[in-house]
Amino acid sequence: LNQLDDRPRRLINASGISFYGNSELLCDENSPAGEGFLADVCQQWEACLDALKQPHTSVAMRIGVVLGAGGGALEEMIKPMRWGIAGRISHGRQWMSWVSLRDLHGVIDFLADKCAITGAVNAVAPEPIQNEPFMRCLAKIMRRPFFLHAPAWALRLRFGEMADELLLASNRICPNTLQEHGFSFQDTDLESCLRLILEKPHA
Repeated sequence: LNQLDDRPRRLINASGISFYGNSELLCDENSPAGEGFLADVCQQWEACLDALKQPHTSVAMRIGVVLGAGGGALEEMIKPMRWGIAGRISHGRQWMSWVSLRDLHGVIDFLADKCAITGAVNAVAPEPIQNEPFMRCLAKIMRRPFFLHAPAWALRLRFGEMADELLLASNRICPNTLQEHGFSFQDTDLESCLRLILEKPHA
């Protein structure tokens, strides 16, 4: 980008909420970086923005768990539920910070227009939720019994250390910057969001 003769003036970088590491504390854009493999990747990824020369302005968009039809994290969650296997992951108390796909599209458009916003921006819905109520809500919508759980030892056996980073870690994040600048979320209620995705996937 720095070597281009006609450099773009605005760069929106896709980072992740793993920047904050495993924490049950509510984190905003001013919270410190966490520890762990994914936290380190996010920190190094965002550090590249510091090397951009003017006239760039840049945003590090820290994206949560994206919920949408046709793939992604939600598809992996509903696969076992189609077979009647529904339950929490480990103890189920780990926090999940999510955002609907249509809200993520809206955030990108919003940040493209708001050149005054620079630095980190948390792209998550305003209300994070713990894993057990999240999975229970999903099972309710899919009309599946909710009585099983995936123990941490089994997840570590299957996925190694990434189980701790992706499935067992808490990410309790709030979108302070977006709210302070007047962004309006379409999906703030998890059940309504999941019903729209699963019952009206093309809405």
